[in-house]
Amino acid sequence: MRLSAINMISKLPINLPAPKLMLLWLGLGFATALLAAPAPRQILHVPPAAGSPGINKALATLGREGGEVVLSAGTYRITQPVIIRQDNITLRGAGPATLLRLGDQANCPVLIIGDEARAPRRITRRVCVADFRIDGNRARQQGECWN
Repeated sequence: MRLSAINMISKLPINLPAPKLMLLWLGLGFATALLAAPAPRQILHVPPAAGSPGINKALATLGREGGEVVLSAGTYRITQPVIIRQDNITLRGAGPATLLRLGDQANCPVLIIGDEARAPRRITRRVCVADFRIDGNRARQQGECWN
């Protein structure tokens, strides 16, 4: 019985790093290209008690590969901006029961997507923010702008 190149590839016990393009020598006088499946996205959960420092720590932990930060139902006290600087990030709550509420006298934005500098140094791509509410707590802030 003669195996085709596709059948031979599917039976090889290999584990390729993702998402790299690899050349596999088949011993038949030719090589074929395989594209490894992308690595699974990292998912981190942050409880309400962690507030904005906990959310920012989780976002920083994701690093350059990106991933998802999941917020539970509850109220997150925002004392510093939640900043999404990296590409490929999802910040997801548990629906209307998840609230990001700016702390009294915090005087800052609740959420910044991209570089927080006045003149952004890079573009941030593929960001998804979903399934939570934001309360800017305007009555307890001294101003609307952040310097």
